[in-house]
Amino acid sequence: MIRQVEAIGIDDYTRAGVHHVAATTYVIAGDLTTARAEADAALRVSRRHGQPSNLAASLWVFALTREADDPDAALAALDESVELTRAGASITSFGSALAHIARLRDRQGDLPGALDALQQAATHFQRVGPRTELVVVVAQLARTLSGNDHAEPAAVLAGIVSAGPLASMSARGTPERVARTTVAARTQLGDTAYDSAFARGAAMSYDDAFAYVRTELDRAITDC
Repeated sequence: MIRQVEAIGIDDYTRAGVHHVAATTYVIAGDLTTARAEADAALRVSRRHGQPSNLAASLWVFALTREADDPDAALAALDESVELTRAGASITSFGSALAHIARLRDRQGDLPGALDALQQAATHFQRVGPRTELVVVVAQLARTLSGNDHAEPAAVLAGIVSAGPLASMSARGTPERVARTTVAARTQLGDTAYDSAFARGAAMSYDDAFAYVRTELDRAITDC
C-alpha cells in the first residue's frame, strides 16, 4: 500500500489521510506490522505537510500501533496529539487520545496523571455531548478504579458501559473486555455485591451515568 500511495499523484494532505485510514484498518484487522508501517508513513507525510488536524490524527494512529511494545513513544505521540487539538486542531480523536493517555499513565503507576487525563476527557464530552469515544473513557475509568481499590464504583461503571446507557455505543466485545479489566473489583466485592453494583450502573439514564462519572472522578482525585 505504501509504495502504491507514494506513486499516486496526490497532495500530501490526501496522501497522509490514505495512510491513516490504512493504518486504522490494519489495527482493527490485527495486523500490527503493516499498521505500523502505514502509521509511520502517515506521520512522516503529515509532519512534512504540517496541517494540524492531519498531524493530530496521524499521531493518534501512530500511538495505537505502539501502545503494546513502545508505550513511551505512544504516550509522547498522544500528548502531542492532544496539544494540537487544544491549539485548534480537529477534536475527532481528542477524547479517545486522553483515555489512552490515562491507560498508559495507569500502567506506569501514575494514578494522579491517569485520573487527570480522564477528567479532561469527561469535561470534553460534557461540552460536546455523547459520542462513541465516551465508551473508551468510562471503560478506562472502570479499569483504573478497579486496579486501585475503588471496587464498587468500578463495578457501577462496568454496568454503565456494558449494559447501561453507553451499551448501544460500545463496540462488539466490550462487555467481555470490561469484565476482564474489572476482575479485581469482582474479587474484592464478591460476586453478589459486584453484580448488584453492575445492575445499578446498567439501570442509569445517560444524564445520571455522566453525573456519576464526574462524581467518582472527583472522589478518586481527592483520595489519591
